[in-house]
Amino acid sequence: MRKCLFFILFCWVASVFFGATTHAISTEESPVPYYSPVFVTALQTSNDLDFIELHNDSSDPVDMSSWTIEVTGQVSGVATICDVQLGDWSLPGSYVVLAKKGALSDATGNVRTYTSCATGMQSVTKLAVLKGANVQEEIAPPVGAFVRKGETKTYRTGVFSKDFIPMTAPNRTTVYADAWYAPPTNAPLQVSEVLANARDCSPLETSPDCSDYVKVYNPTNQPIDLADYRLRSGFAGQGSSSSNTYALKGMLAPGHFAVIANSADDRPLSLTNSGGYVWLEDAEGVTTYPATVQGYADASSDTKKGQAWAYDISDGTWKWTSQPSPTDSPSVFPLPLPIATKSVIATSLLPCKEGQYRSEETNRCRSLATTVTALASCDEDQERNPVTGRCRKLSSAAGQQLTPCKLGQERNPDTNRCRNITARVPAADFAVQPVAETGNAFIGWWAVGGVGTLAIGYGVWEWRHELLTVMWKARVFTIGRK
Repeated sequence: MRKCLFFILFCWVASVFFGATTHAISTEESPVPYYSPVFVTALQTSNDLDFIELHNDSSDPVDMSSWTIEVTGQVSGVATICDVQLGDWSLPGSYVVLAKKGALSDATGNVRTYTSCATGMQSVTKLAVLKGANVQEEIAPPVGAFVRKGETKTYRTGVFSKDFIPMTAPNRTTVYADAWYAPPTNAPLQVSEVLANARDCSPLETSPDCSDYVKVYNPTNQPIDLADYRLRSGFAGQGSSSSNTYALKGMLAPGHFAVIANSADDRPLSLTNSGGYVWLEDAEGVTTYPATVQGYADASSDTKKGQAWAYDISDGTWKWTSQPSPTDSPSVFPLPLPIATKSVIATSLLPCKEGQYRSEETNRCRSLATTVTALASCDEDQERNPVTGRCRKLSSAAGQQLTPCKLGQERNPDTNRCRNITARVPAADFAVQPVAETGNAFIGWWAVGGVGTLAIGYGVWEWRHELLTVMWKARVFTIGRK
């Protein structure tokens, strides 16, 4: 027991005195090797850099405009450095070659040449591949042509003898030279129509407006190779994917339209019908052309299904059209039906017959009032009524042939009809005179008043019980209210 306690105490004392030394010891992980996406796969040196082959091992295009090959060599016993500038783009999986003029025979036209690096250089001692100021790879090659043993990381140790072998049989003896990629400087195409919510069609229908599409126009006087571009849809910040990126193909003649409903690999176009943007990029997606960016409105509602968001060349504005036109022609904007006016309707009616005219109120044909010559002639003792156009008896002739009126009747001179004779009071030979009031008249008024008083008194006597009852109820009602 004592031995155990002594051992524990010894360990504690040792940790106190030697702890600083123990904690000062630390470990670090070895640096992770850096592997550049573009590296040297073949080269040849003499008293200069004859050629160098670079391979893009990544899945993205690499902009080589800031890359240089730094060549170090001896000139009159002095170390000299010169830089060979690269440029354009290296596409994914491609090989690009830079060579001194006359060093390689180029049947493809893909080899980029440069003027001799340094005059009077006796030999090349080192090559460095730089991106800006950052070294991507360094090689110390001997004189001769060499090829990398393999493109895996196993053969990228930085030791020349481990990574390269002579470019002689049975090894690789050729140089791989793909095209340096340079995107078009601009895209002169114009987006003119977008159908984002196509109508529902039968499975047997093949009309182009049964699926989403984008129509573009070539406003130039030169044909445009659509394969130089690709169509994008969506919003800012969204990466390229198979659902929003569509490669193009074909030539578009000047002044013509092209309808993009499928990608170059026949994938159908699928646009977000709630609104968004469409635009053009170069075929590799390294450049976006701002002039082609076009927004389109929300087409997700049922009322907008099957309608296209299109450019109207008549007024220079974008608007909806209910008549999509996936054809080689400008967008169509149907005009509303004109409101029919009377004059427009009249031109579609049959002409009236002779002797008729068309009423402005009813549009019907009616006879002319002046066409009396077309009517039958009246009898000798008749005349034509100018108001009704009918024949009527002449008033002068009627007086000689009228039937005598009956007894007690007379003939009306205005109408020539018989009427009853009314009794007439002969006119008096003198004027009406006022009559003075007499005493008998005064007595008469008193007699009328007396009779009226007796009648009222008799009525009160006969209805005395009823009147008393009414008066009593009225008194009770009045007292109760007080």
